[in-house]
Amino acid sequence: MRSIRVVKKTLITLTTMLVLLSIGLYLYAQLAGPVGPIPGGTLTGMHIDERPIWKELLPRGKFIEVEWSGDHPYSVTLDPHVVADELYTWSRSPNSWTKRIARDPKAIVRIERSLYKTVAIKVSDDNLLAKINYDRAGVLEATGISFHLKWIEN
Repeated sequence: MRSIRVVKKTLITLTTMLVLLSIGLYLYAQLAGPVGPIPGGTLTGMHIDERPIWKELLPRGKFIEVEWSGDHPYSVTLDPHVVADELYTWSRSPNSWTKRIARDPKAIVRIERSLYKTVAIKVSDDNLLAKINYDRAGVLEATGISFHLKWIEN
């Protein structure tokens, strides 16, 4: 009997800790930007006015954070794809951030502490979509949804 109570108490403690950790990560993300798969709020950092050289800023395996402001700032961590010196992102299917683009395509890209103003333009050219997918998965096939995160001057 005693061992069952100890196990129950341990499970309750672990569950409580997980819930508190989840709440803490969510609150942190709302203040500082996304944390891995947890979306965040407004991105902070220093706005950069000079044209970015995406290939230099984004070595393979480095992620970007992208914010769509609108009524409520919303930011996510995304896998970048640089094709012909331009920045793209990709999604398997429509989701929360791809739907925000339809409402307001203006976006801010954060790389480390640097912020770049962009506008998200849906890729409609199947050849370009195939090149982006090749960068992503090594397969030259037009699949998924991709957006050009086109840098805009301030």
